Amino acid sequence: VNTLAISPSGKTFATGGADRTIKLWHYDDGVVLAVGIGHSGNITKLTYSPDGRMLISVGDEGGIFMWSVPQDAA
Repeated sequence: VNTLAISPSGKTFATGGADRTIKLWHYDDGVVLAVGIGHSGNITKLTYSPDGRMLISVGDEGGIFMWSVPQDAA
């Protein structure tokens, strides 16, 4: 894991790393709710939008992705 971000609601958190995937986790249960695949390099930074409905990821290949967070996880 290279980066971790906690949602504004505190219900979920997201991780990203050298496996080039983003995982969205339920904070209390530790269950993976969603997996995002798209980066071709290591994921170096994650952040949520202020309303928690979007997750922004940055990879060391220069890619910047915007991901929709499932409504029940925001």
